[in-house]
Amino acid sequence: MISLSTRVRLPKLEIKDPDKRFWQAVGITEAREIHKRTVSGEDADDSAFKPYSQLYKKYRISKGRSSKVNLNFTGRMLSQLARGIRAAGDRVTISLLGSSGAKASGIEAFGREFFSLSDKRQTAIFKRVTKWMEKKNSLK
Repeated sequence: MISLSTRVRLPKLEIKDPDKRFWQAVGITEAREIHKRTVSGEDADDSAFKPYSQLYKKYRISKGRSSKVNLNFTGRMLSQLARGIRAAGDRVTISLLGSSGAKASGIEAFGREFFSLSDKRQTAIFKRVTKWMEKKNSLK
């Protein structure tokens, strides 16, 4: 089985009471961010994707698709993000499995990085996790 995954890399955190619902919520938020950013034509670093080749652009137009670079032809691959959220312990993984994962891996191999998390997003996640941990610790 082929898969493409992104994981949030956080500094070492001491999480004694992981909450699966919290991590699923983080995964859902980040999957939405990846989807929104990709559809708007931006990569993981919030830079515009490089333009499609003229040949592929003509092909997309002939199939009734937009010539805007947003890595979305049928919508199936990006919709798979919501199904690939797995929370376990103190982490969450967002994955694309099977043929969607294979296509995404191919896209990233050609330099259209969209499935990673920018430093900005990782900082936002770190702040969210820190706030959550502080709240949990204050309730004890």
